[in-house]
Amino acid sequence: MLNDTINITQEGEQILTILEELFRKTKPKEGVENLGTDYLTKIKEYRDLFPPNKKSSTSEIISKFSQLLNKQPDITWNDVIEATKLYLSEQQDDKYRMKAGNFIKVQRGGNDIYTLSEFIERIKEGEKEQSKTSFIKYG
Repeated sequence: MLNDTINITQEGEQILTILEELFRKTKPKEGVENLGTDYLTKIKEYRDLFPPNKKSSTSEIISKFSQLLNKQPDITWNDVIEATKLYLSEQQDDKYRMKAGNFIKVQRGGNDIYTLSEFIERIKEGEKEQSKTSFIKYG
């Protein structure tokens, strides 16, 4: 794996790359490329829909949105906002509302559950935010 001048050979480089992949201790972080150019504005808009005690950290939300959009790249920010409004209009009691990050993705029994995706499907099927209730935007 070393040549006469004590440099790593091409074969040695390949073996080192394989070993690095095998022994990597942390998962690579999700990229934000799939979130769009104005994602910070959209994430703020999303977070502001939730009451103060149900907001998640921006970094948690970025990570979970990135994971969701890697799995379902056809989701738009408009879908996200409308689906979130539908959820919040149905769940009036803060005690039973999910935190902003958990509404995107939560793990149960080792499985990833994307509740937001379920509400997006409902929006695409024609459901609207419940009009009999007033909607509060927290900011």
